[in-house]
Amino acid sequence: GSFALNYSKANTEAGIKAGTVTAHAGDVTISAAGTTAAQVEGKAKAGKAGDTGVGVSVGINIAVDNDTSAVIADGATLTGGDDVTLTATGSHVVNSTAEGGGQSTGATGVGGALALTVAENETEAKIGTGTALDVTGAVSATANHHGSSATLAKGDGTGGSTAVGVAIALGFVDDSAVATTTRNITADKGVSFRASADGARKSEAKASAAGADKTQESGKGKTTADDQSK
Repeated sequence: GSFALNYSKANTEAGIKAGTVTAHAGDVTISAAGTTAAQVEGKAKAGKAGDTGVGVSVGINIAVDNDTSAVIADGATLTGGDDVTLTATGSHVVNSTAEGGGQSTGATGVGGALALTVAENETEAKIGTGTALDVTGAVSATANHHGSSATLAKGDGTGGSTAVGVAIALGFVDDSAVATTTRNITADKGVSFRASADGARKSEAKASAAGADKTQESGKGKTTADDQSK
C-alpha cells in the first residue's frame, strides 16, 4: 500500500500595516503576487500473487490559507498622495492522485484508492478601517485570482475467482477574490474597485474489476458463475 500526504500554506502580503505614511504629492502603489502549486501522488500495485493480491493507495492534499493581499490595514493612516493603487494577484494549483491495483492469478484481487483535496485560496485588495483617504488623484483596488484543482482516484482489481475495485475522489475547494474598503475615500479623479476570480475543479473516480477468464474456466468444465467461484 501507499500513503501520500501534503500540508501547505502560503501567505503573500504587501501594504501599510500600521502607523502613518505621508505621500505628499506622490503616487502610492501597493502590489502583491502569490503563486503556489501543491501536488500529491500515491500509487500502490500488488503483482500477480498466488492467493490474494491487494493494492491500496491514499493521497491527501491539504492546501489552506493560500492568501495574497494588498492592503492598507485597519488603523493605518495614509496622508496626501496623488494616485493610490492596490493590486493583488493570486494563482494556485492543487492536484491529488491515488491509484491502487491488486492482481491475483489464483484467488482474489483487490484494488482501492482514495484521493482527497482540501484547498482554500483568497486574493484580496483591501483598504481597512481608519482615517479617511483624501487624495488629488485616483484610488483603485484590484484583485485577480486563478484557481485550479484536479482530484483523481483509480482502483483496479483482477482476480482468478474474485475481483474488487474501489475508488473515491473528494474535492473541497474554495477560490475567492475581494476588492473592498471600510473607510471613507475622497479622490479628485475617481475611485474604482475590481475583483475577478476563475476556478476550474475536477474530481474523478474510476474503478474496475476483472474476474476469472471465461475461456480458461470453460475448459475446466466450469460454465457458470457458481462453478467459477469454487
